[in-house]
Amino acid sequence: MVDYVNDADYMVSRVIITPRNIDVDNINQMLIGLFPGEERVYTSWDSVEDDNNNLYTAEFLNSLSPSGLPPHRLTLKRGFPIMLLRNVARELGLCNGTRLICRNLAANFSDAEIMTRPHQGDHFSTTPNCTPNDVAHIKELDEQMEAWYG
Repeated sequence: MVDYVNDADYMVSRVIITPRNIDVDNINQMLIGLFPGEERVYTSWDSVEDDNNNLYTAEFLNSLSPSGLPPHRLTLKRGFPIMLLRNVARELGLCNGTRLICRNLAANFSDAEIMTRPHQGDHFSTTPNCTPNDVAHIKELDEQMEAWYG
């Protein structure tokens, strides 16, 4: 697999299916170890609205792994394939099941290339705690940067 790190066609033509999140987490940990390069760990920022009495501690929220949401600690490397777990911006091809390859990773920023059609080859830049409303703004900034630096 290491030979195909930058081969989008190879990555998109393969899939591992498992019914349990714990199995997904274990497989991801094993695969991330096989990829060359430096790991970048992103952590979620969990809170509950209107929890004035702090009934739900951050430690408790971080321990949850609900279906459709990434784990509290997300470990990525350049070239690692990822899949969106929810609709972010359908008009940009960023919807549930879209497969991407990590291209650049920074402390609070990541860039991924869409591997699936019809938006194959498009890049998506985001922050780890990005909301759907942030996507349009980030896309605008990407377009401005491209116009400035071409």
